Amino acid sequence: MERKAIRTFGSIRIQEFDLNIAAVSILFWSIVIQSYSLRELIDPKSDFVPDFFQDYASARNLIGGYPVYTNHIVTAPIYLNKSLDLKRSNVLLNAHPPTSVLLAAPFSLLPFSQAFHAWNVFSFLLVLISLFITFRELRIESKLWTVCLSVAILTFCGPLWEQTRQGQLNAVLLLAITIAWSAYRRDLDALAGVMIGTAAAIKLFPILFILYFAWTKRYRSAVFAVVTLTFLTAITWILMGSGAFRDYIMIVLPDFQWFRVGWNNCSLAGFWSRLFDPIPGKTRLFSRSHPILQSPIIFRFCYSLSAQILVSIVALRLGRNVDRGVRDPGFGLCATTMLLINPISWEHSLIILIPFFIFVGRSIPWRFEYKTISFVTIFFLFMMRPELVWNLCSMGDRIASPLDNLTILPFQFYALLGFLYLQLILLKESKMGLTI
Repeated sequence: MERKAIRTFGSIRIQEFDLNIAAVSILFWSIVIQSYSLRELIDPKSDFVPDFFQDYASARNLIGGYPVYTNHIVTAPIYLNKSLDLKRSNVLLNAHPPTSVLLAAPFSLLPFSQAFHAWNVFSFLLVLISLFITFRELRIESKLWTVCLSVAILTFCGPLWEQTRQGQLNAVLLLAITIAWSAYRRDLDALAGVMIGTAAAIKLFPILFILYFAWTKRYRSAVFAVVTLTFLTAITWILMGSGAFRDYIMIVLPDFQWFRVGWNNCSLAGFWSRLFDPIPGKTRLFSRSHPILQSPIIFRFCYSLSAQILVSIVALRLGRNVDRGVRDPGFGLCATTMLLINPISWEHSLIILIPFFIFVGRSIPWRFEYKTISFVTIFFLFMMRPELVWNLCSMGDRIASPLDNLTILPFQFYALLGFLYLQLILLKESKMGLTI
C-alpha cells in the first residue's frame, strides 16, 4: 500500500507513516528524559506540602464544621499528621476564594496523598479535553502524530509541571475558558457567559472577560456571566455562611500582597513590586529582592499606570465591534492582558493560554521572519521552569539585585509582553483580512 505524503518541503516529501514513527519516538524519549521529574510528581518529597492542601484543608474544615479559613498551622497536624516547617512554607492560609473550596470537597473525603493524586489525574484529563476542543475549533486533525507530539510537548511544559506539582486550579480555569472561547466563536453567548462566570467564581481574575464582553457589545454573555457568578457565590454563601466570606475579605486578602513579590510572579504587579516594593509588611526567607528604591507609592503609581495603558491599548485596538474574523485574536488578547494586570500570575497560570498559543502558532507564517522567530523564542521562555533558570544563574537563596530584577527574574513577564505584541499584530492583520 502506498503511503500518503502529507507535506512537501522543496524536494522532501514527508510520509504520514514516517511522521507517525518519528512522533512516537519523540514521545518515548521525552518520557524517558523526564522520568526523574515524573517520579518526583508521583512521589513528592515528604517535607513538601503542595498548594492543593489549601483547598483540601478548607474543604475538610467545611465538612467538619470548622472555620473554612483556619490557619494551616492548626490543620496540617490534623490532616497531614505533621507540622508545617515555617522556614519552608509560605502558605499558612488558603489564598483562594470560597467557591474554589467546593471543587476540592469530593476529593477531601480521601486521605491527602490519594486526594492529591486523584486531583492531578482529574486535572490532566481537563487539559486533554481542552486540547481536543482547541484542535476541533481550529480544525487541526487529531492524528497519531499530532497527539504524540502534543503530549511530548506537554512533558516539557514548565507551567504544566508546576500546575501538577502544586495541584493547582488552573486546569479547571483552562477548560472553562476554552469552552467559553469555543462558544464565543460559535455565537453561543449564554454558554460563553456561564463558563466565564464559573471561572470568575473559582478565581477572581477572569472577571476581566466580563468587561471584554461588555466592551465588544456581547451584552448577553456579560449578563449570563454576572448571573452565574452571583448564583455560585450565593450557593457558596448558603453552604459556608457569611463567616467564610468575612475571613476571606478581612484576613486572607490583606495578607495576599505578600505573595506578589515572589520571583515567579510574571505579572505587572510582580515586576514593579520587585523593583520598588519587595517588602510588603512581612519578612521573607526566600524570593527576596533589593529594590532600586523602596517606595510603595512609586510601585502603586507604576503598576496602576502601566495596567491602564495596557488595557487602553488592547481596548482601542479591539474596537467596540468585533466581527467574526477578529474573535480569536481578541479573546486571546483578553486572556493575556488578564494575566498581566492580575496582581499575581504564577508560572502555572500560563497554561490558561494554551488554546491561544496554538492559534497563534497556526496563524503565523512558518518561515524565517520576525514573527516566527519571536513566537519560537516566546514559546521556549514559557516552557522553561523558573527554578531551572534561577539555578543556572546561581540565584540560590541570595537576595536578587536590581539588575536581577530587570533581567533574570522577569523572563516570563517579558515573554507575556512579547506574546501580547504578537497577538496585537495578528489582530491588525485579521482586521485587514491577511490571516485566517
